[in-house]
Amino acid sequence: MRESFRLRKNMPSRGLTYALLSENGVIFFFSKVAEDLEYVEIPMEEYERLEAAVKEMSTHYHRALDFVHKQVDEVLEKYDAWLQEKEEHEKRQRKK
Repeated sequence: MRESFRLRKNMPSRGLTYALLSENGVIFFFSKVAEDLEYVEIPMEEYERLEAAVKEMSTHYHRALDFVHKQVDEVLEKYDAWLQEKEEHEKRQRKK
């Protein structure tokens, strides 16, 4: 059976991004700008519910993809802060 895809294109602040929407309910996101890519599969039903939630709950996101990108950014910021705190703690421990 051959997969068919619908291509959606948007331009978030991080660069041109595409979403391939397959008929079997899987969404693939990829960025044309990035060289190292990780593909994320999201069941179509979940993505559509997230899209509706983002719009209907009056969030400051325009689309589900904006929400996903923001969540990744926030977690990575927290991780960087945690790594820095961990490194400072280890330096203090070595000085004792």
